[in-house]
Amino acid sequence: MYLLMVGWVYVILMFSLAQESVLAGVLTFSLLGVLPVVLWVWMKIHRLRARREAAASAQDDGKA
Repeated sequence: MYLLMVGWVYVILMFSLAQESVLAGVLTFSLLGVLPVVLWVWMKIHRLRARREAAASAQDDGKA
């Protein structure tokens, strides 16, 4: 999955470098490159945190 993200950022970087203006390139890289990667990382962290809380809850229920 990380390889897919690296590939995505590379393609978007090349696409943004081919834009007519610097502003268009920066906006393209920000909206199509950085934003999806940040969203993906946030979802992964949220899922991991939920799993840890569920495991801790299940462990606490077993001790009681």
